Amino acid sequence: MLQAESNVGLTVFEGERGCGKAMMMDFLFELAVGADVSIYRVCSSPENVNEPYAPWQQLLSHLLGCNVFVKASERESHVLALVADNLPSSGGVDWVSMTPLLNPLLSLSLPESKYTKSLELEADRFNGLKTIVVEILRWRMHSSPIGLCFENLQFVDHASLLLLQFVCKMLPALCVVCTASCGFVAEWKLSPAFQQGAISVVVVKLGPLSQAEIRQVCACTPALSLGLACSRLMC
Repeated sequence: MLQAESNVGLTVFEGERGCGKAMMMDFLFELAVGADVSIYRVCSSPENVNEPYAPWQQLLSHLLGCNVFVKASERESHVLALVADNLPSSGGVDWVSMTPLLNPLLSLSLPESKYTKSLELEADRFNGLKTIVVEILRWRMHSSPIGLCFENLQFVDHASLLLLQFVCKMLPALCVVCTASCGFVAEWKLSPAFQQGAISVVVVKLGPLSQAEIRQVCACTPALSLGLACSRLMC
């Protein structure tokens, strides 16, 4: 029933539709809530495949509390204040000046800063975006334990997958659990983009499971020390 490739890094539950992946996530969520861990869970669908950063838009909006603001100007003020208050400049890095890079992730329209204007290449802007997202997650992890859940990884857009890889590589203590269709991880690993920033992936292959079997798997999975924000799921 279970097959694991490794014991570190990203964890992906693979299985055909209806095998119990979503139910597994439900039980993990219940266990995390019981351990006072904040879980940020997003579910992708086929229409998201060509929508850049779709899952991260949902996840970061909730993680930063932007979803409570209706007006764009209120969201922008909230994000700028949050970055200024919690990501102090250090080592020559001015996080506030990098905040406009979050525009596509948080549906913002912040004006370009002197720093972001200097990033002429798209690759440089993406590197800056990845860096500030990691710093935001690092701050949030230090505030209280969190976990990230991405459902239907096979429907996640290319840019989001690259960002997910980078986050997992830079924050090994962050618990990230995903679901995907059978064979997705093997195909993903063959892509040049994955190989450039390769991370360890635990693949848990699920056959059709009953509710009782899913509870048993969850009960014997040490990753459910989500309360410690561990990044492993083993069985």
